[in-house]
Amino acid sequence: PIRPLVVGGDDLVVICHPSYAFDFVEAATEAWSRASAEQAAEFGSPGGLGLWPATGGSLSISAGVLFCPASLPISTGISYAETLLASAKHLGRSRPRPNSPAPSSIDWESIVESVIDTPAARRARELRFHDGDVPKGSAGSLVELTQRPYGLDEFADLRQEAARLGSLPRSIRNDILPSLRQGRSDRSLFRMRVRKNHPALAELLDEAGGDGSSWECRGDTLSTWLPDALSLLEESSRHDATISKEAAHA
Repeated sequence: PIRPLVVGGDDLVVICHPSYAFDFVEAATEAWSRASAEQAAEFGSPGGLGLWPATGGSLSISAGVLFCPASLPISTGISYAETLLASAKHLGRSRPRPNSPAPSSIDWESIVESVIDTPAARRARELRFHDGDVPKGSAGSLVELTQRPYGLDEFADLRQEAARLGSLPRSIRNDILPSLRQGRSDRSLFRMRVRKNHPALAELLDEAGGDGSSWECRGDTLSTWLPDALSLLEESSRHDATISKEAAHA
């Protein structure tokens, strides 16, 4: 299920069934860190600098994951995945840890069209907007419906949140993203509408903050990880349906 295309140095490019992608990334990053630490212990000189002294004798890797149609040219897919990888690396390097490697991070995107732009342009077009209900320049006037990329630890938590969202009726899940694309007053109305039957979702939608909220405000930007969790859930549902269809045709 995992087909390596490039394996050399710290470059690893694989193509695989979408249902394996995230599990493979988590396993590969863990194996890389463990193997690098074992190499440092085996070949490092006692009392000397050892291997990779700047990062405490271990290394980390990050990942860019692209979900795309099999008809997409492989060169286009690799180039796009490399852009996602650069985004993930930038996050890791922005979180320096003394005497330790940069934390492993991940960014991903799902596309269905054959003509694609950059991840940044796509997100600016589809997931970022100025809230007409909030004066420009004030807190929350810019809304970002994504928090990608993620550190691997944060990503593991996001996968758990996505699994919990799976218990919601599909009709409610389908309404979340369109509702989040509205102004603050309409977002508040949607939250009140779901609060009675789905209090946990209402808590995630609470823009006032709190431990149970999915929102985070920094300066004039209000962002949420909820659409990212929904994208993971949607990918999982799409892959499950594909597997069931393949099994039916077997």
